[in-house]
Amino acid sequence: MAETVRTLESKLGWPAALTSYLQSELLSHFGDAWVTGHGPLVSRMTNDEKDRHVVAAAVACGASTIVTLNLRHFQKVHLEPWGVVALHPAPFLSMLYHQDPAVVMAKLRAQAADRGRSLPELLKILGKTVPDFVDLISSMIPSSGSS
Repeated sequence: MAETVRTLESKLGWPAALTSYLQSELLSHFGDAWVTGHGPLVSRMTNDEKDRHVVAAAVACGASTIVTLNLRHFQKVHLEPWGVVALHPAPFLSMLYHQDPAVVMAKLRAQAADRGRSLPELLKILGKTVPDFVDLISSMIPSSGSS
């Protein structure tokens, strides 16, 4: 979380009060997903030095997948010995969709509503980072207009 806070504050200009609130909310709602005790494993990782803590945390908690936009720092040769794979968010989200389309669609609709947007507006935003996933979802939504 320290890296996230540092990034939000230094690169995105978030005020400390907001990052503190975010951290407390994450702990409150996702406390069982918080990984600690992975420090001793960091030096054993061979991936990019700046991201070794991520692999160490995955190994420490038994995660099999790291979802990241930065695949070049999580190459197969470095992860395979630990039984971990790295996936871009698009195939990860597509895999979730294929496992349970109704849940993914419900979550997307809820996320759009929470942000005061329509589902197409949310998909347009998501299309910037996960275009293949958005294409999949868009192909499953009935067209609203008639031709």
